Amino acid sequence: MTKKRSAPELKIGDLVCMYRRRARGMGIVTEYCADVGKIIGQEPETVMEVYREYAIKDWRRRDQFKQEICTRSSNPDLVFDFFLYNTAFKGKLKKKFAFVRWSKKPSTYTADAIYSNCGWFPTEWLKAY
Repeated sequence: MTKKRSAPELKIGDLVCMYRRRARGMGIVTEYCADVGKIIGQEPETVMEVYREYAIKDWRRRDQFKQEICTRSSNPDLVFDFFLYNTAFKGKLKKKFAFVRWSKKPSTYTADAIYSNCGWFPTEWLKAY
């Protein structure tokens, strides 16, 4: 029986790429968050459940809820990106994030490159060189 190898944990200073992209890019991890729940101050699962309930009923209350969570947190940019990646890209809840400063920008599937030079990305999208 073979063991499934898990990807090694990223750490600050790692050189990373977005390995699923056409142009992988190259960047350095400047910050790392192993659990976004500590930044939010609540369990990420419950926050996303409440957010999804609002998405069905009332979009104004949903946006107000997201704004409240972002302003109460210690890192509003990370929390905003947490909502972005967990609503736009379905699947497993993304809790681990890394702030990457790109020296060579990766592509965004159909475009040539990501617009900004840096940002928070789910660690499952990144791979260390």
